[in-house]
This record gives sequence, C-alpha cells and structure tokens, in this order.
Amino acid sequence: MPSLFNTFFAEVVSGIESFATSSGYSLLLTYTKDDPICEKECMNELLMRNVSGIINISPNTERVDSSFFDQMASRIPLVFINSYIKRPAISYVYNDERIGTKIALEHLVSLGHQNICFVRGERSDSYEFKEDVYIEFMKKMGWSSHYRFNVIVSDINGVKLIAKAGLNAETPTFDSTSDTIDGVSVNGRTVDITKNAEFTLFAVDSCNNVTEIPLVADNLGEAPQPHLQKVVSGDMQTVKVYLIPPEDSDFTNLVMTNDNAKQETSDGEYNGLYYIEVTDNENIVINYTYTYKGENESGELKAAVTEIDKSPANKISEVWSENAKSSKTNKSVTAQLRFDKLITKAEWKNQSGYLPEIYKLDNQVTISYSENAPTMTLVCTAVNGQVCEITLNEVKNIDKNAPIITETIQPSENHRKVTVT
Repeated sequence: MPSLFNTFFAEVVSGIESFATSSGYSLLLTYTKDDPICEKECMNELLMRNVSGIINISPNTERVDSSFFDQMASRIPLVFINSYIKRPAISYVYNDERIGTKIALEHLVSLGHQNICFVRGERSDSYEFKEDVYIEFMKKMGWSSHYRFNVIVSDINGVKLIAKAGLNAETPTFDSTSDTIDGVSVNGRTVDITKNAEFTLFAVDSCNNVTEIPLVADNLGEAPQPHLQKVVSGDMQTVKVYLIPPEDSDFTNLVMTNDNAKQETSDGEYNGLYYIEVTDNENIVINYTYTYKGENESGELKAAVTEIDKSPANKISEVWSENAKSSKTNKSVTAQLRFDKLITKAEWKNQSGYLPEIYKLDNQVTISYSENAPTMTLVCTAVNGQVCEITLNEVKNIDKNAPIITETIQPSENHRKVTVT
C-alpha cells in the first residue's frame, strides 16, 4: 500500500485482512511510500517470500513499466485495487470514479453551490479521472472561470505545509511558521482559502527538503453583505437601526437574530425589514443569518449610535431692535433669540401682569414688547423635549404717552392782547 496515513487505504486493508483470516490466510503488509522504485522492491520481496498472492492498492503505474506487472502476474496471482491499467492476467477491483464524481458535483449544485474547489492527491489514476470530470462539468455549467485550486499533498510523514506571502517568498525551514495572510490559514495538512490572495505554499520535510507551489486565488466569490441604515426619530430621542440586504438575487432569507430585533410593519421603504430601536447613544452589534447561493451563513455588523440628543437647546444669539438702545421710544421693542435646536414651545415662567408677545419659527423665538416690562424668564422646549430657561433684561424706555398741555391765559393790562402759556 502507498501510505499508512490515508484512511481509505486503512479501511481497504481492514476488509482484506478480515476476509483473508476467515479463509485461512495471514496478511503480510508492505509500505511503498508511494514511491515507484520502493513499490517494485516490495513486490519482488513478497515474491521471494513465496506468498500465495499479491494485492496492490493504488499501484504507481505511471512510474513502472507495465512489463514488470505482466511478468509478475505470470508467476503469482495479482490483484489491483483502485487502478485502471488493464492487463489480461491481472484482476481488478475499482470504483467508477467518473460517475461518482459527476454524482457528487450534481449534489453540490442541487444545494446551490457554484464556487466548487477540487482538491486532489498525487500520482493516482483516480485523481486524474476525477479532475477530468470536474473540469468538464464546470465548463458545461458555464463556470470554467471560477476559481479552482488543486493541491498536491504528499503523504510522507514529517512534511509540514507553510504559507508565505507573495509569489517570490523566501524559502522557509522546517521550523518556520506561516505568514499571517488575510483569508489564508494552514492547519496541519489543510489549507483554507476564503479570500483572494497571492502566496507561496511550501511543503518542507524534517531534512529541510522543500517543494514550492506559487498560488494565486483571484476569483473567490465572496457573498455580498448587508449594511445598516439609521433613522432618527423627529424628537431625536430614538434611533431605528435597520438591516438592509444587498441587491443580489442570490442573497436571501436575511434575518436579524438579536434578542431585541423587530420587523417593520408600517408602509414605506423599510417595510418588512428587521431593526432594533435604540434610546441611548452606544455602540451596537447586529447579528444576522442569511442564505447565499444555497449556503446558510451568518455575520455581524457594528455601528455607533451618536444621534440621540438629550441636551437642552443652547442660545446662540440674542439681538434686540435698535430702539431698545435709545433713551425713549414710542415703538415696540423686540428681542430675537436663536437656538441650536428646533424650538417647539416657548412660554413665560411664573409671570403675571403684562406679558410680551412670543413668536417662534423653527429655531428662532421673537419677543415683542409693547410696554415696559421687568426682568423676565422665558422657558423654551426643544424638539427633543429638553427645556432651557432664558433670562431677558427689563425694558423701561418705552413711552407711548402723549404730551400733557396745561393752559394759562394771561390778558395784558390794556386788554389788548392775551398770553397763553
């Protein structure tokens, strides 16, 4: 057998051993390390031991002349397992790899998959057949441009896989570690690639013998992601954070999974969308699940809610009419106040007697004095419900009284004229 570490070979050997024992035979196992020369030596050694027959699992037929197997089969019963080389004197046990691969691919497509990766081993007819079917199938489906990553993995014990950034990476030693590459992770003999990347994969053994494989992953289709949309209430006291799906027909079943998630029922552009309602400024995390091309996925988005305003309005200007500066005026005096927020209500605080008129428009409040008034306090309520108080100085220069004339008539002594004062 070519490897001690491939579980497929271990299961085959287990089945052979069970049947051989029940038939009165004992099993002698040799390990070829998937090396054609070693395989030839092992078979010759078994022949010299005068065994009753040889079962060769995945023979390395590409590296050994077929005449060798013909000569061997003429001297001893010979069985090939998982081989597709046809010789008259050799018995065969194998799977229909082509049909099996096609069935597996059709199953993946039925689940909605399109970005299908083919991972293969080295020096085996089985892999060649499977890869041929894979390439033909992907072309037939119109996906030949999709990313395909073939990994040749040696089963020799003590080999370490090391990923290094770039296509001209420096050759590592056995004690080296993989670079941190976004979307690329190496775990033992497994290389996971989730994002487009350019890197070099090294297979290094304990003697620092190196096999180098430059890899370019440039067509890994990542699922489009949703985004968050914040909608602030008119009073600026709450924010609805909506989860907006991407415009992709393959992206479906988007669900917000937060415990406080709600689904919008009112008419409008957000109808049916999931959201959470926030009443304080804070950092939030939105968790969600979705289906993309038949694959169920999950994700999270983070956002900072800073739009909630619980501070009172601030007065940014106070402008009095010009006649407020004169010593006397018979016109109304006005004071115009501007704030940094929309004012929804303005009223006098605990005042009696004469009350100046109040006019408000958006963030502006105008006070009109038609009479003199003492220092007064104006209470303003902002759109967020918060209240502020503004103190206005007294107005005492308004004089709308007409002059009073006192008549004094004084006739002259000769009564020829009258003086009126």
